[in-house]
Parts: sequence; structure tokens; C-alpha cells
Amino acid sequence: MINTEQNNKEKFRSLYEEYYAPFCIYAKRFVDDSEIRQDIVSDVFASLWENIASFEMDSQTIIGYIKACVKNRCLNYLKHLNHEIAFAEQIQSEVPIYETEA
Repeated sequence: MINTEQNNKEKFRSLYEEYYAPFCIYAKRFVDDSEIRQDIVSDVFASLWENIASFEMDSQTIIGYIKACVKNRCLNYLKHLNHEIAFAEQIQSEVPIYETEA
């Protein structure tokens, strides 16, 4: 058990150290803001860490999984951002329900 846990820690550390920065660069294809990109990639790695015991796959499969997760989270971020912009535009276009004093 301890050996497996240690192996998981080493596997995760190796993946994180080698692929965190490249996946931040990959996320740049979708999101301009570097802090948002870093948050997205960090969240993906945190999710991977929470489920590392269930990954019996080889490194290439895990890398493909991380790539898909980063892409999906970037697209979800953009979708959410578009909803926020649309909502703000809708609110600005509506007539206020209160009267302003002249």
C-alpha cells in the first residue's frame, strides 16, 4: 500500500514537473489571460491528483487525458465568459426600474 502511494506521488510529481508549463502554453490557444490559464491547468492537475489511484494507464494515455481536460476547461471558461458578457449587455440595454432625479 505504501509503495503504491509512493509510486503515485512520484508519477504525479514527474507528470506535473514535466507537463505543467507545456499545458499552460497549450491553453494559450484558447485563453489569453495567463493567470486564468495557470488556474485551469492547476485545477486539472489537482483533479488528476485526487483520482491518481484510479489511473492504471500509461503515461501517454494520461497526457492525452490531461490535454482533453485542459481543452474542455478552457472551452467551458469561454462559454461561461460569453454568458456573463451577454447578461451584462442585456442588463445595460434594459430601462431602469427607478427614476433618476434631474
